[in-house]
Amino acid sequence: KKIMLFNEIGDECTCCESPFDKTDAEMLNSWMVIVREEKNLVNIYCPECWERAREAIATLKKDGEVEFDVSSQLVSDDSLFGKYYSSHFAMLNEKDSEKLGMSMIYDVAHNTAKLERHTIDNKTRELIVHRKGATRAFGPGNDEIPNIFKDIGQPVILGGSMETGSYLLAGTKEAHEQTFASTAHGSGRTMSRTKAKRMFRGEDLQKDMLKRGIYVKSVSFAGLAEEAGKAYKDIDDVVEATVKSGISKKIVKLIPIGNVKG
Repeated sequence: KKIMLFNEIGDECTCCESPFDKTDAEMLNSWMVIVREEKNLVNIYCPECWERAREAIATLKKDGEVEFDVSSQLVSDDSLFGKYYSSHFAMLNEKDSEKLGMSMIYDVAHNTAKLERHTIDNKTRELIVHRKGATRAFGPGNDEIPNIFKDIGQPVILGGSMETGSYLLAGTKEAHEQTFASTAHGSGRTMSRTKAKRMFRGEDLQKDMLKRGIYVKSVSFAGLAEEAGKAYKDIDDVVEATVKSGISKKIVKLIPIGNVKG
């Protein structure tokens, strides 16, 4: 994702002029952003106007203005390190994602710096929390998460390997108290990528996983060998540790049926 600085970000939908609140997390996760970099312009569209946004993209391409980005991380001068996301991709390789039958369910970042309020020495303070290889995990009722998740806590996707699957977890109030509302973002490696390529053959992995009903598409077998299941810690053990510590709540385990390795 690109990070771009803009002195002004609009406060209404470009199309219907519905008000846009930069402090509303739910809006930030549901509105579409089109960035025209060469003119330093940002157009924002509410969910009801997404079709107009797609028409705008088509017009830009027709007029030769192809320098735009519809999935941008915006940093505003008027909110210190405030990050505004658009998690909706209108175009994928110049094709409409809906026509491809694709839609984003939820996105999780694990390298971020966020302005948040936390209690230190019995005093609530505003802090910049830098999570490197960690995931936000606010518990139920926290103002930092969208209303749709208020009753259950922030969704946490804890990834394992392409062979073993992943987990969907939820944040907890204990995480807020113990770890600045942070939890693990993945199972973690047991060996380097270089060592994994020496120990495993990508072609053998692909054949073995196909026998187990897991389809794999990779650019190279070397890249596939890096992601061998045995190159990662046991995902079940890692999740159990986060649950026992109280910083995450287990929701469901996800079993892989297909993998794409770039």
